[in-house]
Amino acid sequence: MTTAILYIRVSTDEQAIRGYSQRYQREHLEQYCISNNIDVIDVIFEDYSARNFERPGWKILMTELRIKKYQRPNFILFTKWDRFSRNVGDAYYVISQLYKMGISPQAIDQKLDLSIPENKIILSVYLATSEAENDRRSMNVKEGIHKAKEEGRWTAHIPLGYTAILLPDNKRGIHPKEPEATFIRQAFDMVLERTKSVKAIYDQLGGNLKCSINTFRRILCNPLYCGKIFVPEFKEQNAHLTDGLHKGIVDESKFLKVQGILNKKTSPVKRSNLDEYMILRGFLFCPQCDKKLTGSLSKGKIHHYAYYHCNSKCGFRLRADKINSFFKDELKTLELKEDYIDLCFKFIIYTCKDIREEKISNDKVLSQSIEKLVERILKAKLLLLHDEIDYDDYILIKKDCENKIHGFGKDFKSIPDKNKFLYQRINNIIKSIHEIGISFEQAETNTQKKMLCLLLNQHIILNKNLAFKEVLNPIMLKVFRTKSSSFKFVELLNLKLKLPTEFSQLVDEIMAIESKNDNTVSKESAQEIACFLIGLIKIIHNNNRQLVYD
Repeated sequence: MTTAILYIRVSTDEQAIRGYSQRYQREHLEQYCISNNIDVIDVIFEDYSARNFERPGWKILMTELRIKKYQRPNFILFTKWDRFSRNVGDAYYVISQLYKMGISPQAIDQKLDLSIPENKIILSVYLATSEAENDRRSMNVKEGIHKAKEEGRWTAHIPLGYTAILLPDNKRGIHPKEPEATFIRQAFDMVLERTKSVKAIYDQLGGNLKCSINTFRRILCNPLYCGKIFVPEFKEQNAHLTDGLHKGIVDESKFLKVQGILNKKTSPVKRSNLDEYMILRGFLFCPQCDKKLTGSLSKGKIHHYAYYHCNSKCGFRLRADKINSFFKDELKTLELKEDYIDLCFKFIIYTCKDIREEKISNDKVLSQSIEKLVERILKAKLLLLHDEIDYDDYILIKKDCENKIHGFGKDFKSIPDKNKFLYQRINNIIKSIHEIGISFEQAETNTQKKMLCLLLNQHIILNKNLAFKEVLNPIMLKVFRTKSSSFKFVELLNLKLKLPTEFSQLVDEIMAIESKNDNTVSKESAQEIACFLIGLIKIIHNNNRQLVYD
């Protein structure tokens, strides 16, 4: 015998007026089952919106259908498709699930045989119409709420300290309610006295207001209590405050003073800000117990002061600003050795892919394009000689190619300007490396951390006799020197150098430079210097890139 489960759903009292009451639906469905000899095995009542299938009754039904495989009905019946769903996408997904279980969902007043492909179009119309109706109703409600707030009406549940009243236009309004309103005024006054914290004020008054501390904090920040209504952003209108139709419990000036006090409350310093104060954290070690120093902020009367300190019993600590200033000032006394400036050009081309590709494209792409156009003209001429194209077509091809070649000729003239820009980018990187102290000071905190990993000795023990050279990575000292008053940085312009294609060529050039300066280095040491330069160039290039492109 054919079996069915009846699904009856309403969402608002209004539907009873429109003929969607649960009683009417049940009688209509049972009469249909009697007429068609269908046995009803269960009736599901639902009082939820059909916007989605997150409905208690439907979820229980689907769970039972999955478990009771041998007790599944032939049909799930409902009066109309909008009783089933008002969401097209969700509806099709659930229908496919039911069909896999061997169950057919069916609306008795909008009956469709879904085995016929054309009926799926009609089903989509039914479902889309319901969804559009639902969306329109939702939009009307949102517009109504926005309009009411613009008029100064409170549209949510009755807030603490107020009671509902009927306004002269027979619409609902709110009015201060005693004794809660008095306690709220006292709370604002106590905040203005600045003698107690918000938590202490809540402990004193919270029992009278019968609310949580979070609700108490929201009361102190809610403009409703000074007679204002917050109107959120809607369509093209920005969020703003408007005068409410209700009476405020406190005046506006008092409310604004309280907001000023609450907003001045000191917030914890974020981790990213801590790194700005303690750039050397992670590199310094305690001179007393040789443990790595950490860092923290100590609050003074006015400002926070950063300290590097040891967590062990020795209790060593040092003002971070002093050691930071010492490091930055000493770093500014260094400059790139003259022999390494030309070599940096090659390293930049080797390391920075975007610069390398730009240089290659400037030199080769235009010439290759012109060669292809010349070949096209020659090919067209051969086709003309063999009578495969006529003379007019040949002239059109020739003119088109000549015009393009003429355009590329203009581009050739602009290559020096492009190269000038390219060399300017390279010079910016080299100059940033040459003036390493200034580059470090101007870099963001994350970039400074990356630079420190290259520049510093990884185990720096603080003591009174600490020399700056003991702080730096030994490899860096082979590339940099103390600034010379006689040396002046000169930009590289239009260098025609044989560019390196392999890492070994760069290593060989480093060994040649060091040998020239009577500093014999092994191949391993030259490789370390090369890796140091590549790492530093990558950091500086990434730091400069945004500025260069802007």
